[in-house]
Amino acid sequence: MIITLYFETKITLKKVKQKCNVFLFSCLLYKKEAYLFKYLLILLSPLLLLSENDKPLRFGVLLGGNYIQNETMLPVISGDTCCGNFNNGSGASFYTGLSLNYEFLPSFVSADLRFLFDSRPANLTVNTEEYEVFNPNKQVYEKAVIQNDLEATLNYFVFDVGFKIRPIRTLPIAFRFGYDFSDASITKQYTQTRSIIEPSGIRINGESLETVAEEDFNNLSVSQGLSGSLIGDIELSETILLSPELSYRYPINSSMEEIDWFTTLFRAGATISVRLNKPIDEVYIEDTIESIEEVPTTIEEKNIVEDVNVINNISIDNLKITQTVVTQTYPILPYIFFDSTSSKLSKKYYYIGDTKNFSEQLLEKNSLKIYERLIDIIGSRLKESGSRLTIKGFTDGKEKATLEERRDLAYSRANTVKDYLISKWGINPSNLSIVTEDIPNQPTSSSYLEGLAENRRVELVPDDISLLKPIVHSQFMEYATDRNELNIGLETDTKNIKDYTIIIKDNNNQLYTESKQSTIPESTSIKLSKSLTSYIAESDYNNLVLELLVTRNDGRIENKEIPFEVVKENNDFELGRLNLIVFDFDKSIISDANKNMIDEFIVKNISNESQIDIIGSTDFLGERIYNKELSQKRADNVADYINTLLPSIKFNNVIGIGSENPKFDNSTPEGRFYCRTVLIEVKTPIKIN
Repeated sequence: MIITLYFETKITLKKVKQKCNVFLFSCLLYKKEAYLFKYLLILLSPLLLLSENDKPLRFGVLLGGNYIQNETMLPVISGDTCCGNFNNGSGASFYTGLSLNYEFLPSFVSADLRFLFDSRPANLTVNTEEYEVFNPNKQVYEKAVIQNDLEATLNYFVFDVGFKIRPIRTLPIAFRFGYDFSDASITKQYTQTRSIIEPSGIRINGESLETVAEEDFNNLSVSQGLSGSLIGDIELSETILLSPELSYRYPINSSMEEIDWFTTLFRAGATISVRLNKPIDEVYIEDTIESIEEVPTTIEEKNIVEDVNVINNISIDNLKITQTVVTQTYPILPYIFFDSTSSKLSKKYYYIGDTKNFSEQLLEKNSLKIYERLIDIIGSRLKESGSRLTIKGFTDGKEKATLEERRDLAYSRANTVKDYLISKWGINPSNLSIVTEDIPNQPTSSSYLEGLAENRRVELVPDDISLLKPIVHSQFMEYATDRNELNIGLETDTKNIKDYTIIIKDNNNQLYTESKQSTIPESTSIKLSKSLTSYIAESDYNNLVLELLVTRNDGRIENKEIPFEVVKENNDFELGRLNLIVFDFDKSIISDANKNMIDEFIVKNISNESQIDIIGSTDFLGERIYNKELSQKRADNVADYINTLLPSIKFNNVIGIGSENPKFDNSTPEGRFYCRTVLIEVKTPIKIN
């Protein structure tokens, strides 16, 4: 709806006072009322002070609604039409602003200027079928139908010049014709996303909805348009008019340079106007405070009913925990991945703490969590060693239309990492150099969407290879249980219970809590996750308790506790694990870095009494049978290399499992890389003197 306020008055001391009151009133609105009205009234108040007597001039405030139709040929991939174009889209928004109206012929013809804030969002969608994706449900590659969405926030400054004509003076109907210039210098942001809609349930890089780009348009032009309006004038008083308005705007040029983008608008609203050359009576604004009657509070006595317990009995399985001393080596993946067309570093790579408190030994015992601290690990080691680092930036070879644009993007990605190392870790810029290429030297196949995501990366290549040495967590405890879940029996008066909570606790802490507002069952179970098992094992396990807490229908709380028996045993061997540095896509050759890791691992972890398992694996890209053969080659190559160092060593198992039972999330680039590995697991008996 359009609302225009016009005020008519004469410049006298009395009226100036009145206008100041209006200005103060608008300031009060600024604090209490809707933001839009506050803003417009504050802008309007000084204009009132500038008006002169007997001028056929009107000032106004406009507020209106838009229905928007966008017609465009915007490419899905910036600068390249190979993957299709966004087409049409529609939406709704608003506009507001100030107007200045001068009547040449009263009640007949007037000139009309408008200064607007105009919101013209765009929502564009197109489906493309350019790629194949792996369907884990069918274990085959299928053509993917990808839904590409673009949401743009476009806010314009608009200068609209026009004239208004009332053909029949006795009828309160007028027509307005206008010509406008629109500049999107306020806000011109857009977010482009994509998702796989066929086959269903497939994710892109771990996300059901992947953000492809999130930035500003840099090629918008000044938009021009012609408009026509049908206006009605309804006199509310001697000076105030209410003018409903319907209008149509036709674009006469594209909103974007070199790309067709035409925006058509349908508008609806109303105008309130006050003539400046008509005197108005003095207005008094009074603060009114609504009285709030104090409602007396009454306290009702409640009858105390005889207490009957609703919890009869509870039970829980006994638990046996076996603890093992583990030393695990976590490889460093020296790649940092980026979203399509973006050089913005993902939030997961940022370390929010103070670098003085950063320690490799405090990192989580989790490969992907350690990977997220990659830049900080390298920054810490660079700061200590003073070594040099080459930062190599790459694209997927398709993100931008030209090679020059892709090289600029690759450089920007590498420079983002360089800036982080300088600003966060204080690394000397002269020790950091940047190299750019279109695609990596060892790329993942671009026939997969996942391959494109893996190639959009920065590689860290130090002069001193020891900067990429793995993270080692030595002799920490790992826990295994004799069951996967704890069964809990609940004997209760179900119909008298509103909600319930199950708690496992020791003397000091609650280790597990689950609350439900539903009918309490006769039995339930608790899944023994890795974290819960660790909490229980590291608690005061000799004093563990299971508690059931219920809320009765009458509002009273009741609980019951029983002991939770846990037995903890020590394993008779120490476990050593080494995940080799990840293999490149479709490769089984052992790199020099991996050989160095094996050499050091053997010295520290393998003896004649050790039992050794070697397990090769892959990600899910490629055919299942081929992946199993590739993983077997990786495992065999590692076993052969160990035998060159220790010819007498025997292996329990040397197997390749392909992409079965992946330990890492295959929906992310780093998860797929970490699946391309060989695990060396060594069990060495613990010597007891």
